[in-house]
This record gives sequence, structure tokens and C-alpha cells, in this order.
Amino acid sequence: MNEKVAVPKWILIVAGLFVVWVYSTLTSQPVSSLSASTRETHSVYAGPNVNYGEIGQIKANTRISITGRYGDSWVTFNYNGQQGWIQDFFLEIDGNISRLPKVSYEPIPTPTKSISKEQVIQTFLQSLINDVRYDSSSSVLHKYVDFLDVKISGSVLTYTLWNTPETPDEFVMLAGDLVFASALVSHAGESSDWQLSKIELYSLGAQNSYAALFVSGHENIVAIAQNKVNVYDILQTDVSYGTGQQPSNSNNSKSCNCSYNAYDCSNFSSQQESQACFNYCMSKVGSDIHWLDDDGDGQACEYNP
Repeated sequence: MNEKVAVPKWILIVAGLFVVWVYSTLTSQPVSSLSASTRETHSVYAGPNVNYGEIGQIKANTRISITGRYGDSWVTFNYNGQQGWIQDFFLEIDGNISRLPKVSYEPIPTPTKSISKEQVIQTFLQSLINDVRYDSSSSVLHKYVDFLDVKISGSVLTYTLWNTPETPDEFVMLAGDLVFASALVSHAGESSDWQLSKIELYSLGAQNSYAALFVSGHENIVAIAQNKVNVYDILQTDVSYGTGQQPSNSNNSKSCNCSYNAYDCSNFSSQQESQACFNYCMSKVGSDIHWLDDDGDGQACEYNP
């Protein structure tokens, strides 16, 4: 008569541990490749870093054979005859990637994107006009921000306006907006102060003529940033007539209205009279506001007697 023999528990425990050991040993042995499938359509890169550049894309549910690993997440496989790289969390992998051989690869350092101060200023100006608190009824920045060139040379910040201001008042308002914004964005008076010594706005005219408004002196820029002074109280002017004629001192020039397009050549009895008005307005608003110089040679109403 057969009798059941009780197997001691310690034998069962040892047997269980042996099975675990065998399984662990087998599943941790190095392999040359593992099968995997892509979870989604994703980019394939030339190396184990996105900075190596994309060489193509692989569609979702594509079966691949991965043959190596780099770092914590990158694995490599044959992509159209060349070595391609993808991160393992975009894959369903049949096995443990730690069994794959490590691949030596010279990493590309992550580039540090340099942002110029001019770019910082332009971004800041755009953020101002896009702010819900921006009041377009008391500021003109939104009208001219896309027509400004920004340049910092040494400690001088220069704005060049490539669009004619509609009125002299708008030119002054724009200068005030830009000086105040620049004092803020340059961290004037703070530990990261850009140490600007001058902020200026230029409006260019014919034959290298220009009109400019500016604030000079670092201490003034700090005072503006700290709201200790009104920017309009310390704005200064600079005018150059380039290679054109100097403005006349006649009553015609002094009475010439430069606030809007008020005249044409028929309003002047002579070329000299029109030239005086042209030069006067160039000095005041920095532009040929009356369109008296239609060919841009600095000579107004050339067909007037």
C-alpha cells in the first residue's frame, strides 16, 4: 500500500529559490538584441540626444530589433540601413534593456542659446502692448513697435524709427514710452544693471538728415526707472540736416505747421519758401510731413519758381 510522503517545507523553499535563481540568471544574461514595437509615431535621431538631429520618423506599431543602449533611456536600432536612436519609453520592449550591450557614444553638449539684449528689449516691448493693462489711448508704442530697429553699442541704446510719425506729439510720446521701458528692462539701479548711459530715438530723413530725442546720463536713467523724475522733463533733442539746406530763419519757416500734412507745393510762392518749410519740419518732426520732396533728394518743390 502506497503511502503519501510529506515533503519537508524547507525543501519546497529551497526549490522555489532555485527556480527564482534560474529565472533571474536566464533573464539577466547579456543578449545581442531585443524585440520591440513602437507605441506611437516618433522621431528617430542620429545619436542618443535630440541635438544630434532628426534623421526620420518611425510609425506606431512598427516592430524593430534594438541592439544597444546608452544612458538611462536611449536605445539604438537599424533604421533604413543606418544607426537610429529612440528613447525606450516610446517602445514596448520584449525584455529588460539592461541585458543589451552598452554603446559608447560621444555626447553632444546641450547648446546654450544666447539671447541678445536687443532681443530682450524687443520681447519686452511686445509684452507691454499685449498686456491687458496697456492703454492705447495714452500710449503710441503699439503703432510704431514693428518699425523700430534696436541696437546697443557700448552703453548707448539706440532706437531707429523707419516709419514717419503722424504728428510731432506722437514722436515725443514714443520717445517717452521707449525711454521709460528701456530704463525698466535694463534693470537700471539694480544689481543686474546694464549700465546704460544714453537712450535715444532717431527718425531719419532725406540726405542723411535726422531728428532725435534722448535721455543722457546713467543717473537719469536710474531716476526714470525709480519714478523719481518725469522722462519728458529731461528729454533732449538733436537735429542734423545732413547734406540738405539749413532751415531758414524767415517767418515762413517759423509759421509752417508741422503737426500734419497741411500743404502741397501750390501753397508756396517760391521754391525757397517751400524749402524753408521743408527744412523747418525736418528739424521739428524728422520727416517730410507735407510730401514736398517727392523724389527724396532733399530739395522741396523743385518746379516752383
